[in-house]
Amino acid sequence: MAFMRLGLRAKLIIAFGFLMLTSIGNFGFLWMAERNAAEQQLRVTHTHQVIASSDSLLGHLRDTETGQRGFLLTGRSEYLEPYNTGIANSKENIHTLFDLTRDNPAQQLHLTAIEEEMKNKLAELEDTISLARQDKRSQALVIVNSGEGKRIMDTLRALLMEFKAEENRLLKLRSDSFSAEQKAMRVLFVVEAIFLAVLIAGIAWILQKHLVAPVLQLTRNAERLAAGNEPEAIQISSVLGRDEVAQLVQAFDDMVQTINTTLGHLIQAKKETEEKELRLSEIIESTNVGTWEWNIQTDEVIQNDRCTEMLGYTPNELEPVHKETRLNLCHPEDLPHYQTQMEKHFSGEQKFFRSETRRRHKNGKWVWVMENGKVVERADDNTPLRMSGISADISVRKETERAKSEFVSTVSHELRTPLTSIKGSLGLVRAGTFGELPEKLQSVLDIAVTNTERLVLLINDLLDMEKINSGNMTFNMESIDIASLIEEAIAANEGYGTEYGISFVFENTDSGLQVLGDKSRLTQVLSNLMSNAAKFSPKGEQVKLSAVRRGDTVSISVEDKGVGIPKDFRDSLFEKFTQADSSDTRQKGGTGLGLSITKAIIDEHGGSINFTSKEGKGSTFFVTLPVSS
Repeated sequence: MAFMRLGLRAKLIIAFGFLMLTSIGNFGFLWMAERNAAEQQLRVTHTHQVIASSDSLLGHLRDTETGQRGFLLTGRSEYLEPYNTGIANSKENIHTLFDLTRDNPAQQLHLTAIEEEMKNKLAELEDTISLARQDKRSQALVIVNSGEGKRIMDTLRALLMEFKAEENRLLKLRSDSFSAEQKAMRVLFVVEAIFLAVLIAGIAWILQKHLVAPVLQLTRNAERLAAGNEPEAIQISSVLGRDEVAQLVQAFDDMVQTINTTLGHLIQAKKETEEKELRLSEIIESTNVGTWEWNIQTDEVIQNDRCTEMLGYTPNELEPVHKETRLNLCHPEDLPHYQTQMEKHFSGEQKFFRSETRRRHKNGKWVWVMENGKVVERADDNTPLRMSGISADISVRKETERAKSEFVSTVSHELRTPLTSIKGSLGLVRAGTFGELPEKLQSVLDIAVTNTERLVLLINDLLDMEKINSGNMTFNMESIDIASLIEEAIAANEGYGTEYGISFVFENTDSGLQVLGDKSRLTQVLSNLMSNAAKFSPKGEQVKLSAVRRGDTVSISVEDKGVGIPKDFRDSLFEKFTQADSSDTRQKGGTGLGLSITKAIIDEHGGSINFTSKEGKGSTFFVTLPVSS
C-alpha cells in the first residue's frame, strides 16, 4: 500500500491529523447534544422552581391567616410574628414568580390576577389587625365571620391551581424533551466511541511496529548501561537512524538522574509542607476559634466547623453560607455597628475589621461573637475582593464584664452615700465647728479629707463609666456659648490650679461660637483636661485654653507645658484605668478613667478628641464639636 511506503513521520502526521479531525467532529456533536440537554434540564429545573414558589406562596398566605386569627383570639402580639413574616415572604414569593415567568406572557397574566387577589387578602387581614389594635376586636371578628376572607382565599387557591396546572403541563413537555435528548446523546456517544476505538487501534498498530519496538530495545539497553553491562545491538528501521538512538539513550539516562534528584527534593519539600500544615491546623484547633474566608465578588463564605458549632449548628444546616446568612443570625441592634465597622475597613479608614455582635444560637439564645478580619486581596481600583478572619465565642467574657459592671455599680452606689456623709463630717470638724483642733490632729484630718475626696472622685468616675457602658448616661442638649463655657470651667477649676501652682489662661477665641451640647457634661470634659494639665505641669506655668472655628466644627484646645505623654502610652491613652504611671508609688493621683469618660462624652456629642505631645515640652488636647445650627 502507498500508505505503508510512507515514512514514519508522514504516517504519524496523517494518522494523528485524521484522529484529531475525527475527535474534534465527535466532540463537537457531543458538545451540541450536551448543550441541548443542559438547556432542557435548565427548563425542567426552572419549572420545578416555579411550582415550588407557587406552593410556598399559598403556605405563606396561610401563615398570615394563622397569625391574624391567633392575634384576634388572644390579643397577644407574638402571634403577629408569623403574620408579619408571612406577609414579607408572600410579597417576596410573588415577585420571584413574576421574575421566573417573565418569558411566559400567559403565566404573567395569571400572576397579575393572583397578585390582585393577594392584595385584597392582605388588605382584609390588615383591616382586622388594625381594628384589634384599636380594641375593636368584635368588629374585626365580624369581618372574619363575613366569609370575605375565605372567598378570597378560595379564589387564590383556584388561581394558583390553574397557574400550577400550566406549569405541570410545561414540566411534562420539557421532561419528555429532556429524556429524548438524553437518549439521542447516548446513541451518538456509543457510535462515536466505537468509531474512535477502531481508529485508535489502527494508530496503535502503526506505533507498535515503527516506534514502540525500537523504544523498548533502547529501554533495555538503558537498563543494561545503568547496570554497567554492554549494550546489545539494536536492529531498527532506517527511519530512526542510529545517531538519534544513541542521543536518545544518553538523553534518557541524564533525564532519569535529574528526575531522581528532583523527586528527592520534592518529596522532602512535600513532607516539610505537610508537617507545617499539620502544626498550623493543630494551633488553630487548639485556639477553639472559627476561621472563615469571604469571596466578596461571589458572596461565597468558606468556614471551618467551629464557626457553626459555636451557634449550635452543623455545617450542613447553614450551607450555602453567604454574607446574608451571617447577617440574618446577627442581633438587629448590633447590625449598624457591624456594617459601619465593615465599611470603615473596606474604605481603608481602619486597617483591620473588628466587631463584637450577638448571634442567634440554634436554641434561640443570643451568643456574643467577636470577629476579626482583614481584606487580603483588592482589585487595581482598591475594590475589596477577598477577606479572611476568625470568629470566637466571647459570651463568657461578656457575662464576666456584665457581672463586673454590676458589682462596681452596686459597690459605688453603696459607698457614695456614707462617703458623702463622712466627707461632710470631716469638713465640719476641720473647719473648727466643734472646737479648735490640736496641730497634729489637724494634719491627720487634712490627710483624711484629701483621701475622702479622692474616694468620692473615684466613685463618681466609676458611676459615670457604668452609665456610659450601660447606655444610661443622659444628655440635656442645648445651644452653648463656647466662650462662656470655657470661662465657667476656668472659674470652677481655679482652686485646683492654685493647689498645683498653675494658672488657667483663656485666649485666641473666635467670637460668637456656639455648639449643641450638654453644658454640665462639656464642663466635665474641660475639667478633666484642665486637671490633667495642672497635675503634670511645673509650678508657675500656665495652662492655655482657646477655641477657633474650622469649617462646620469648633476646636477647643487645652495646652500645657508639662512633662508630655510617653510614646509607649499614647495608643492606650483613652482606655479605661490607664495611667502613664500605674505603679503603687505614683506621685500623681487619679482614677485612670477621666480621659476614657471624656472621650465617651465627646463621642455622644458627635465630636472627636485628639492630642499632640512632646516629651519634656508638654501636650495639647483638641476637642472638636459640630457648630450649632
